[in-house]
Amino acid sequence: MEIYDCKLLHQKLMRRCEKELIQITKRSGAKLRLGVLTVTTDEQNVAFASKVQGLATELRLDVIEERVAARNVGRRFIPLLHEWVKDESIQGILLLYKPDENMPTLNEVYGILPWEKDAYGGHFHNIGHFCIETTPDPGCPRPAEASAVLEIINHYQMPLKGKGVVIIGEGGPFERILMQGLVNIGVNVKFEHPLVATYGIKAKSGDKSKTRIASVNPKREIVISCVNKPGYLSRSRLMRGSIVIDNGYNFFRGRIGGDVDFNSNQNWAKAITPVPGGVKSIAQAITILNFSRICMRRFGLLDEDQKKDLLQRRFKTLDKKLEANRERI
Repeated sequence: MEIYDCKLLHQKLMRRCEKELIQITKRSGAKLRLGVLTVTTDEQNVAFASKVQGLATELRLDVIEERVAARNVGRRFIPLLHEWVKDESIQGILLLYKPDENMPTLNEVYGILPWEKDAYGGHFHNIGHFCIETTPDPGCPRPAEASAVLEIINHYQMPLKGKGVVIIGEGGPFERILMQGLVNIGVNVKFEHPLVATYGIKAKSGDKSKTRIASVNPKREIVISCVNKPGYLSRSRLMRGSIVIDNGYNFFRGRIGGDVDFNSNQNWAKAITPVPGGVKSIAQAITILNFSRICMRRFGLLDEDQKKDLLQRRFKTLDKKLEANRERI
């Protein structure tokens, strides 16, 4: 079994971020500052925010972080968000917010945060752009986790023709956004609810064989799991030679893990992304990349880069034509 740890892809994205941020600092002369705002009750978001803060610090960005208790969301979280939105020295805001009872809705929160400052890409404008546009705007932040899965599929050149993708989850925002993103690139996608996937196949009458669990990918499709149940994806639920992208997140016996049961899939699955690492690590890098794009849009540097890219493409086409003419001569 191969482990797709995504380290090379992470390093590639971080080098790209570093290059862009250095160019932005040189051209604008401004001090780049990222605001990180989370609610302490969500352990997954707090861990994600701390990782992003570490990456931003490595890139010499100025980071301001605030963690607010759920009981203080109305008194502290919302006023602080208003303050950061008005603050011109904060170019981007990483907002990780999962509403609970007696808490402001996502509509209220994203009504305060403008899409141009959203480093995570969770604003409705950014999600809609990601789901509708086949050619994304370089200045528009992308949904971090959904984009991370697409980056992993492209990096490892996962076979999609004739197979497709199976997404297992509760049908939350991540699954729906990812499904539309995969459809946009021409991938056959199937959604499976974990409760439906748990039902077993009953033995025929007269057959004494035991009831077995139905496979979630009978055509050996790529499986993307976001069930958040430790050990859910065992050998009995996967076809031999499956590729699993694990986006689950669980605290089990004092350790962080995903949905895949590594022991039972040791000689069964073809490749698995690990947790921690894998999708979350790429999503953290894309968050920093979103921040660099926000800064480029803020300081009016996107138009210059687009002109350079256009000129480079024209030069490449001219070089190809010259080479073709030389071969004829």
